[in-house]
Amino acid sequence: MRDREAGDWLRFHALPRSKRYPDSPEEEQIILERANTLARAVVGEGATCWLAQAGDWEPPFDANAQIAGRFHYDEFDWLLFVSRLTFKSGVFDTLLLAVAKDTALRSLWLNEDTGDVFAPYDGGFDLFLKSPSEVEFLKARHASWLSPRCDGL
Repeated sequence: MRDREAGDWLRFHALPRSKRYPDSPEEEQIILERANTLARAVVGEGATCWLAQAGDWEPPFDANAQIAGRFHYDEFDWLLFVSRLTFKSGVFDTLLLAVAKDTALRSLWLNEDTGDVFAPYDGGFDLFLKSPSEVEFLKARHASWLSPRCDGL
């Protein structure tokens, strides 16, 4: 998804000083606060969204998820699970922490109406937005969460 047109995605770090993994309950709380703040901004509190999860080794977060497809990538065969859900802050905290610790399926939330995407990973959050003005707004609002690197990574 990062191959899309420049200006419509950005990356935030999950922890201060670009730390990748949490070592304490306090750091886990920082991750959850940032994750839920950004997800609310991208997906929308109470909005209908799609949770897409890809992997080859565990069941998805939502027991009602459907297999949407299979694909081969990076020398692995993957399953893609999808669920149509309502986004609510806090409901996905267990999954968000598992993603942050790299112990869960790769997961992303897609706003059904806008197509905007919130994609957490171990170390941060990628946001894919339709509007460059939304990108600029979130950059300004959460500037201290951005990477100091000029390439945004």
